[in-house]
Amino acid sequence: MFSNIKSLKYFYRKLIKPDKVYHKGIKLDISSKVISHWVRDAVYKGFYEYHELTLLKKHLNASDSVLEIGGGIGLIGSACNVKNLVIYEANPHLIKIIEKNLHINDVKGKVVNKAIVRNNTKKKINFYIGPDFWNASLVKKDDFVRTPVNTEQFDNVIISTNSNFVIIDVEGYEYTLLDNYNFPKFVNKILIETHPKIIGQNKINYIIKNIINQKFHLIDKRSDVLLFQK
Repeated sequence: MFSNIKSLKYFYRKLIKPDKVYHKGIKLDISSKVISHWVRDAVYKGFYEYHELTLLKKHLNASDSVLEIGGGIGLIGSACNVKNLVIYEANPHLIKIIEKNLHINDVKGKVVNKAIVRNNTKKKINFYIGPDFWNASLVKKDDFVRTPVNTEQFDNVIISTNSNFVIIDVEGYEYTLLDNYNFPKFVNKILIETHPKIIGQNKINYIIKNIINQKFHLIDKRSDVLLFQK
């Protein structure tokens, strides 16, 4: 019965093509031409970032200070009605979309158009944007559009924002970001969407082991999305 209701909702949305939809209680404006048909369709179906949003809602507290790395279209950020929220997104085309979706959900947060890197000896770095924002990458891809973006060092951002809850969705860059990285002691929650199809399961296993060695526990998981907590 529930599946039939979801199917009817999807076909209604496909027919009407609304620019604003509710997705797990979050209102999303998907009117921008930057948002591809694939992403719109995932939102219409209710699949878009479903696992990440489910874990976030389950484990987020209003008192948390959240740092999100990889803001997408602002869905996850819009679910973070918290003490402090900072979102870093490297794709310059998504900044206004994120800000709009935060606004329509009455969520206050700072949105920064920079790429997070392990060190920022290079103040600018090439960011490669594909036809869908989710397959944008800091790794060179010849068929993607190259866009120079400003950078900021990962450790400095966590410390300066004093964020206890770190959310990471960087389309396969997670291994480069977290390789042998030790989180500051005040970080007690980490939500990561991993991408084994891009970087391989061995690197994902390394990330998990490294985080657990820092006294975190893998307390929840949905598909490739992992929630760690001290």
